[in-house]
Amino acid sequence: SLMLWRLLESSATPRRSVRLPPINVLLILQLLAVALIALALAQPLFGTQRASTHSIYVLDASGSMRATDVAPSRFDAARARLGALIEANAARPGNRVSVILAGAQAQVEVARQPAAQEILPLFDGFRAGDGVADWTGAAQLLQALVVQGERTAVITLSDGTDPAEAELAAQFPVAEPTRAVFGSGKGANLGLSAKVAPVKD
Repeated sequence: SLMLWRLLESSATPRRSVRLPPINVLLILQLLAVALIALALAQPLFGTQRASTHSIYVLDASGSMRATDVAPSRFDAARARLGALIEANAARPGNRVSVILAGAQAQVEVARQPAAQEILPLFDGFRAGDGVADWTGAAQLLQALVVQGERTAVITLSDGTDPAEAELAAQFPVAEPTRAVFGSGKGANLGLSAKVAPVKD
């Protein structure tokens, strides 16, 4: 009798069935909108991802950079261009920068830092000295900053009056650096210009 009551109870209770909403154009558009929003939030990278670059800037701090044929001075003009290049680098996520001050004794002032405007105030303390630039020391510091297999660019900012600066490429065998010459130096690449170029392996 117990089995009979259970059978009667189960037959009397209606079974609930899951009903899917009808598929229409509005539903399809809603699902498509949700998918597009999720895709945008995920920020996928399509195509070939641009490789980040480590830009190494060598700023000439020799006595000749104190000349005022470029207002307010060659050194100040080069330092301003350096700041502009750092700001341009900051617009590309993943880039890193290093700065070598080539004075009487070359020194690394910024080492492999993310390219960001926060480092710009450091440049206010840069000063040109009285002697010649230590380009040999700068080349040695360059070697220490370069990482094998990393996309690297080297940019020197000088007045082109020191022949040793032109020999930097020979002391730095990875590639010839790009030069930006300030003032009326006798170097081959004169003019107030600078360009970032990748170092060839």
